[in-house]
Amino acid sequence: MYKQGLCVLGRGIEQAQNGKWLPTRLIEKPSPQGGHTGYRHLNLDPNDTVSRIAGSNANIIAATHLFTTLANMGKAPQVVIFAAGRPSYLAQYPDPALAEGGIMAAKFVRLIQKRHRLEVPEIVIFQENKTTWDDTISSLLLADEQGLSRLWVITVSVHIARAREFFFAARAQNDSFGKIRVGLISSDKYLRRRYDRWRHIKEALLALLQSTAYERTEMSEQAGIRAFWAGTYRFSQEEP
Repeated sequence: MYKQGLCVLGRGIEQAQNGKWLPTRLIEKPSPQGGHTGYRHLNLDPNDTVSRIAGSNANIIAATHLFTTLANMGKAPQVVIFAAGRPSYLAQYPDPALAEGGIMAAKFVRLIQKRHRLEVPEIVIFQENKTTWDDTISSLLLADEQGLSRLWVITVSVHIARAREFFFAARAQNDSFGKIRVGLISSDKYLRRRYDRWRHIKEALLALLQSTAYERTEMSEQAGIRAFWAGTYRFSQEEP
């Protein structure tokens, strides 16, 4: 039996003024170190001097559309992985169950059940992961254990290059991983195609690609790739 999975990478969560935790919007105001803060700032300008690309919400919406499309073709993924754990910015909150993946998965399940009326697949949340490398290894281990032939990986376009490098490296290191076909999907590019008739959405997504927030985030991502291949990547710490 052909089996496939869907892996949704996290890009942070943030707390609204009413205290509710939400997946991050496409841009966020980072900490002075360049990481997530857990705070939702309104009216951010993508061309200011601090904003960066986040995008957990875009990842979830794209994952929902992809899952629905595959399900309608009779090819629904048997498992959906939320590779988003509890980085250090969440340590200040006492609830040990608070994790990026839990917030993201809750919205995905809600959309699948209420909007699309589909059966919810097996949901897996990597609660303790800190970095994209953690997410990569955990996702491939699970895919191997469950005998998945293909793993779709969704993240924002600016994160695709680093995710690709990590999955390539992990598959090269393990013969079992090498048997799993990995397809990376850019959530914002996927949504631009999906919402092609909605001009304001399409133009807003395109504008982000030309913003200083995107350029700033891309530089950080490229630095992460260089650090990975140089052996200086922070495997056990929160990513910037």
